[in-house]
Amino acid sequence: MEDITLENIYPDISQDKKDYLIDITHKISRFVIEYYKDQFDPTISYVTGKEAYVNFSTRKNAVIGYCNKIPRVISYNEKKIRQLDHAHLIELAAHECVHLVYNGHKSDFSDALHLVLCKCIDRIEKHKKENCIL
Repeated sequence: MEDITLENIYPDISQDKKDYLIDITHKISRFVIEYYKDQFDPTISYVTGKEAYVNFSTRKNAVIGYCNKIPRVISYNEKKIRQLDHAHLIELAAHECVHLVYNGHKSDFSDALHLVLCKCIDRIEKHKKENCIL
């Protein structure tokens, strides 16, 4: 399988946590959609993986997202977002994005979550190395 790149998700502490979560959920969801595109139901008419959408809904006071390949809504509570550190925000985004492919928390889900978290760690380490960050 070709190596599919995850965009930079390095935490920017000057960025609002809600905006950071929206940003990384968007990036991780695009990675998950592209990486697991063969897992989607071929009988449904899909758009490209780049059509994943994540943003903040003031009315719902939550981050919402969807992918036209899988009818899944990602929602986060803003109060909870503010209480989490960046590592937990990454974990939360990765967890929800894996649900774009797998329902429940069985072994397929766990394996995919592990892969996505490893890709996140690799991407952060690459960013640190490229930018001489200790």
